[in-house]
Amino acid sequence: MKKRVFSLLLILCLVTCQLPIKAAAAVSASVTLAGNTLEIKKHDTPAYFVNADAAQPDADAKESWNAQLIWHKDDTLPTLYLKSFVVDDPKQTGIFIPAGQPMRIIIRENSQVKAKFGILYQSNLEIVSESDAKLTIEGHSGAITSSTATGCSLTLDANLDLFVKAYYDASSHILQTNKADLTVNGGSIKIRTDDEKSLFGIVTRGAGNIIINDGNLDVTSSIGAAPANGSIHASGKLIINGGTVKATAKASTPLYAKKGIEITAGSVEVSSPYYGISAGTPDEPAHIAIQGGTVRIAAKRAFFTYPTLGEGVFAYAGADENSAKIYDGTLTALAKEPWMLISNDPALQKETEPTQAPAVTTPTALSTSAPTTAPTVVATAASATVPTIAPTEAPTEASTEAPAQTPNEKITAILTAPHLLLWLAAAAALGLIGIIITLIAFRRKK
Repeated sequence: MKKRVFSLLLILCLVTCQLPIKAAAAVSASVTLAGNTLEIKKHDTPAYFVNADAAQPDADAKESWNAQLIWHKDDTLPTLYLKSFVVDDPKQTGIFIPAGQPMRIIIRENSQVKAKFGILYQSNLEIVSESDAKLTIEGHSGAITSSTATGCSLTLDANLDLFVKAYYDASSHILQTNKADLTVNGGSIKIRTDDEKSLFGIVTRGAGNIIINDGNLDVTSSIGAAPANGSIHASGKLIINGGTVKATAKASTPLYAKKGIEITAGSVEVSSPYYGISAGTPDEPAHIAIQGGTVRIAAKRAFFTYPTLGEGVFAYAGADENSAKIYDGTLTALAKEPWMLISNDPALQKETEPTQAPAVTTPTALSTSAPTTAPTVVATAASATVPTIAPTEAPTEASTEAPAQTPNEKITAILTAPHLLLWLAAAAALGLIGIIITLIAFRRKK
């Protein structure tokens, strides 16, 4: 009995001793800023970073910090605040987030990073702007990327200006996830490059959807010309539920998704010297469905594969806006025209010829053919079958009025009438027969 009680007390002591250790481990977090590591181990106990060129000494960091790492007691993940944060070192990574540690970055005041990689994250990352605060990143080899780390999602509701100078490797594009979703919930994001090498603007590598719910995106990339390359490139689906998206390609396709594209709302503007929008592969094209919003395309060809249109969505396609015709959302040559407008906004509908059949009149019995449309004015020419005025040539049938003739002409007409000649011939024949009968009777009497 004593042994059982002792064992129970020992177990309780061990559990009690382990609780503080587990609680402390739960709030452990770190981040590396331009080669300097900040680390926290308690709730609401921040660590600070001051810019390299700051005039204030480290002792004043609590008042003059440019980056602060903190884990608020009521939060499920740590937060890194940026306030006039500056990194200017082409050999460093501006912000590095280690594996197994999801994090939120909040841009409190305008900040700037010039580095080899702007933000390199190996855990789920969320970036948010307070008000109109913006983070500008000029990366030599990448702006925001998870590099070779897979399964790390990226969620944005921030103002970002992202620029990358040159291609480094397949994991170094401007804004990137690797086998994970990339979601834009708001903010203003500008992505660009002056380099002519193959650089995606926004890409989910290997797998992962790109989901745009709101915000203002302006994306330009120099990825090479191919139907499966996009300035905005999703290895899963590209889903646009709102916001404004402007996508420009220097050589290839502005919008591409391997598993298909869905646009339900928002405004999308696409321009390219190649295809405008593409999904799937040439051998296995994926579905492109436009259920709402407004899509404008100016490219060599609008679509690599044709889009289907949702209820209430209309479209026009052609060589340009002036020559555009109605596109009905089926596989036609119009889907490959250079200019296209797709929308469910009634204000953007164009005036077209009426599609209903024109009124048809019932033909009269004397008509030789039925008219195809009702005349809009009274006809000025006589009908070809029933004259409306006296003919200029002699009629082929007898006139209903007696013609004006002289007496001689009347006698001649009577004598030459066909039926009178017949009567005269018959009378002569009867007379001749009577004479013959009389002669025969006279001879018998003799």
